[in-house]
Amino acid sequence: MAGDPRFSNRRVFSATEHAGLLAEIPTRVSLRTIRRESGASRTELERLAAEGCLTPRCRCETVRLRWSLTQAKDLLSGLQSRATSVPAEDPAWETLLSASDCNLQSLSALLAAVRAGELSIGTLGPGFSDLRLRRAEIDALVPAASAPQEPLIPATAFGISVGIKDKGWFRALIEAGQTPATRLRHQKTGIKNTYMTEADITAFQQSDGVW
Repeated sequence: MAGDPRFSNRRVFSATEHAGLLAEIPTRVSLRTIRRESGASRTELERLAAEGCLTPRCRCETVRLRWSLTQAKDLLSGLQSRATSVPAEDPAWETLLSASDCNLQSLSALLAAVRAGELSIGTLGPGFSDLRLRRAEIDALVPAASAPQEPLIPATAFGISVGIKDKGWFRALIEAGQTPATRLRHQKTGIKNTYMTEADITAFQQSDGVW
């Protein structure tokens, strides 16, 4: 209570005034639990949290159980309720992360477009990783001007140009997060590849060889 001079672990509070908080505490879980319960990958969860689609219920990062399972389930059920069943490996559909990365659109913006009825959503199953977006609709929705106007250098070609002759070595650096790269889909062939933009190259050069 306000004005209580005792240490924080001995103070009391009004259960009535904080009824909402008390009701929420049992639903607080770790990101690992959300990952298991929602069928999401680690990368998907990291993106959802980074873009504010999932928000921690307290600011203290040392608190492990600070995420709302209810919020995660509501997000998933809201998307699944709009989704239609799609066949596996259908090239007309792609994962949410692939759609985000290849079109340089935030995941939160794509989900907002789904909720606004601007994008169709499909699903292979009950989990978050099962959700799919129709490739043609994203191409029509995303302005062409949003794509990089600069020449793009394939990552493997750039690696060779800086002395990394083994193509697998430079790709391993990218996959380990040691140097940035940009995943894009070729507008004509539809094939995804990894490129180095000017910003990616600058970041690589500024790493000063610490990788």
